[in-house]
Amino acid sequence: MKPVVVDAMGGDNAPNAIIEGVRQALEGGISVELVGDPDLLDDLGGLTLNPATEVIEMAEEPGKAVRLKKDSSIVRAAELVRDGHASAMVSAGNTGAVAAANEALKRRATASDSDSNPGTQRHSQDIARLRCYGRLSSRLAPAVRSNGFDIRQSTI
Repeated sequence: MKPVVVDAMGGDNAPNAIIEGVRQALEGGISVELVGDPDLLDDLGGLTLNPATEVIEMAEEPGKAVRLKKDSSIVRAAELVRDGHASAMVSAGNTGAVAAANEALKRRATASDSDSNPGTQRHSQDIARLRCYGRLSSRLAPAVRSNGFDIRQSTI
């Protein structure tokens, strides 16, 4: 099963609370990887980290931030889903930026790749389903069932 990628940089108590939630999800048998700035994340203890050197802050305008911060943890997480590496993404960060990144990547994938790579169309449809449904608790255990991308978020 493909992992869920979690934005380690988003949320009020990030990254420590996010890392704790990811550890708990792994203990529960859920395949999870982090996305974030390696320079700001220490003591990952074997957790998989996909590097992203920028962070979209909560007060930033979502569309502009997604366009300007291509190496942000939110954009990189959405790209991992688009490219088929991950089944879903979770972020407790800027909700508008999550939606903007998913929409921007969906448009790019549909426009440039759907004719030459039929799998990309499916990934872009999956990205469109991934939305942040309000503010998440900063301690979360994401779970994804591979059949239908059922996203569940629970506080721990």
